[in-house]
Amino acid sequence: DEVFFNPNISLDESCYKEVENCHMMILIVGGRYGSLASEQKEKYEKQYISITRKEYETARQKGIPIMVFVEQNVFAEYKTYMANQKKMPVGFKYAFVDDARIFEFISNLEQGAIKIFSKIDDIEHYFSHQIAGMLLSYLKDLQELWAKMYPENSSGFFAASQLLFAHKRALPQSR
Repeated sequence: DEVFFNPNISLDESCYKEVENCHMMILIVGGRYGSLASEQKEKYEKQYISITRKEYETARQKGIPIMVFVEQNVFAEYKTYMANQKKMPVGFKYAFVDDARIFEFISNLEQGAIKIFSKIDDIEHYFSHQIAGMLLSYLKDLQELWAKMYPENSSGFFAASQLLFAHKRALPQSR
């Protein structure tokens, strides 16, 4: 309920606009390929693009960092599909996937890092470590910037950051 949906455009177009406002995307791929994007004419076109896939493509085009998580069973079926795709009978039914187009989507995702998960805790654990690493990198960059701006007082960075964090803690928490 914190995402703006513009009532004057289709729901999926509103989603793509919101993706453009993001600083990071967390993409979770399960066994459902997804709904048809509104501009698609025919649902059963061979190459129809799901709303989720188009959100992903929007984020890539905008240079938004993307963390990709693929459910373990889906990824196992993807590997089986890739090893046997020339031999797969038409209409083959998968146990964990509703549409083989998921495999094409995952194939596109393999250009970056994919984290396999079996439960949400796996995502939370990985994500918290990634955020900690990003924060560490950001603080190191700030420290280097401080040292360049104030070479005579490079240790002052820690005092300034402690003041900032103390001030932030003193502010009332917004909801």
